[in-house]
Amino acid sequence: MKIPLRHRLGIAWTLIAVLLACGSFAGGDTSILCGFGFLLWTAPVGIIAVFYVYEYVLKVLPQSVVDPVGMALVILLAYIFWFFAIPRVLSAVRQSKR
Repeated sequence: MKIPLRHRLGIAWTLIAVLLACGSFAGGDTSILCGFGFLLWTAPVGIIAVFYVYEYVLKVLPQSVVDPVGMALVILLAYIFWFFAIPRVLSAVRQSKR
């Protein structure tokens, strides 16, 4: 059974996002590089979450909850953005040009 390319890309994208998220908790230079990579990999969702949402959620929940749950939500929302929303928009644009 052959897995379609778009599914393989989605699996690879998710694996890289999870590895970057885990690396951002490693400490030292690894956490800086992986944290920056995570922001780029999950853009624009990661950037919005870190720079706009994070500080407000920290006022309500402890950091030990916010960090892992936030990373998981960012990965999920970025996946939806890149693999569902963007393809639908591009498809609609292509159809409107016909």
